[in-house]
Amino acid sequence: MSVTNIQTEQTDWDKEIADSEQKCAVICKYNASYLQLFEADLRDLAPKTIKRHLQNIDFFLNTYLLFDETHPLTMEDGVTAIDDFLGYFLEFKTYFADSTKRSFVTSLRKFYKSMAAHGKITPEQYEDVEESLQDGGAEYKQIMKDLYEECNV
Repeated sequence: MSVTNIQTEQTDWDKEIADSEQKCAVICKYNASYLQLFEADLRDLAPKTIKRHLQNIDFFLNTYLLFDETHPLTMEDGVTAIDDFLGYFLEFKTYFADSTKRSFVTSLRKFYKSMAAHGKITPEQYEDVEESLQDGGAEYKQIMKDLYEECNV
């Protein structure tokens, strides 16, 4: 491989990183507006409860969904990422207590209900959210278990 090819590959990589960072910045800007809408919908709850819901959703939107900076996910993409979040990420990658995991389920339900009410997701997407939350990631856990067993046969 020539020096020119290496430099070209590095330039392409730098451009891809810059594009990814720009995508994340744009997504974060939208996420901030979604959090403001959500906070307004929570106004009848106790301040401590509002804070907990906002922290949970901020973690989901701005940490979990943006974790892979080369393929950041939007709030809308998050609808299909809930199974992985509950069934794998919270289960195996964090040290959250079960009560915290249940808190995330409640926060996600309220958040996506708010987004559906504001027309940010479709009613069909909200139905998918509800299904994932009722399942609690059990389907995803079963798929992972089956894959693990298949690999160890």
